[in-house]
Amino acid sequence: MTDDEYRSIHAINYSALRVGRISLPRMHQIVTGTAPAEESAALATGTLLHDAMQHGDGWSSRYAVRPDGIDRRTKAGKEAYAAWLATLPTDAKILESASDVDEVDSVDAMRRSIMSHPLARALATCTGESEVQIVDGGRKCRIDKIFISNGEPTMLIDWKSTIDASPAGFARSAAKYGYHQQAAWYVALAERRYGKRLPFVFVAVESSSPHSVGVYQLVPDQLEAATIINEGIVKAYREWVEAGAKMHHTGENVETLTLPEWACKITMPGQAASVGVADDSVPF
Repeated sequence: MTDDEYRSIHAINYSALRVGRISLPRMHQIVTGTAPAEESAALATGTLLHDAMQHGDGWSSRYAVRPDGIDRRTKAGKEAYAAWLATLPTDAKILESASDVDEVDSVDAMRRSIMSHPLARALATCTGESEVQIVDGGRKCRIDKIFISNGEPTMLIDWKSTIDASPAGFARSAAKYGYHQQAAWYVALAERRYGKRLPFVFVAVESSSPHSVGVYQLVPDQLEAATIINEGIVKAYREWVEAGAKMHHTGENVETLTLPEWACKITMPGQAASVGVADDSVPF
């Protein structure tokens, strides 16, 4: 199944589940493929990292910068551009600017850092299948890699870029972006396909130099809790669709708004309130 074919399938995936905790209409947009296109530096980094880990050494050679000075609005420009494309591999990726080249170089440094971590390297180089697509009963997922041992699926592996790969930092990312929901969803769909429950590990790499790496597995109780959360969202979504998928708002009357405790913490001049740490980990 091609990437476009997978994307065209209207089914519940991790991205839909993640927003489903907040908004069923927004979840419906993702399921039906009508959500506005989303792009950010973090998402671009995550996409490149997946490509790097799938293709390994030499992955960046598939990327080429679009040449300057070619006006594709003219006949000559179109011919020149076509001639340039003909020099590239069939699976080449086109970059728009030098800044994109810098991003590719940064992600290649992240990949090299993963390969310098003994356990992460073992997971990256183990026998397995990459970008495994599973579609089953109105549900779907695409698993970064499945470790295959003696011909049998053994472990699910997921690559994550983050600003903080420490245990505490990545735990914040997992909670913020619903990585526990993702892990539970992938484990459940893999069990449907393979008939057994496989362990799920994250390989987290920091997007900034020196690109520290951590390998993590969720606490079983929290993975089970995420499964319950996911099934609750699926149930609520299907009931909402069956009822007509009508747009609904968060409330019809004036409601009392309670801010998080940290927002109203009293501090003296010169002291910083603890407001949490921003994170740009990628939601894949």
